Amino acid sequence: MRISAESQRAYWRNCDERNDETQAPHNGAVVTLLGICGLTHREAYKDIFMVAVAFPILALVLIVTLGTLFGAF
Repeated sequence: MRISAESQRAYWRNCDERNDETQAPHNGAVVTLLGICGLTHREAYKDIFMVAVAFPILALVLIVTLGTLFGAF
């Protein structure tokens, strides 16, 4: 799915109007997701953190634990 240039400009204009002082996301997928959902980076920060950081670390700990208990794969 392609986001039109006008939609992208509207997203950034919306961010400027809300005076978000957070740093803009640097990942195209995150920018697209925020634009489609109509959220700002500040509003979606916790959700993105969970998906991008917390769950991968939890999965890593689980795999290392299983590998330790049952041997290498």
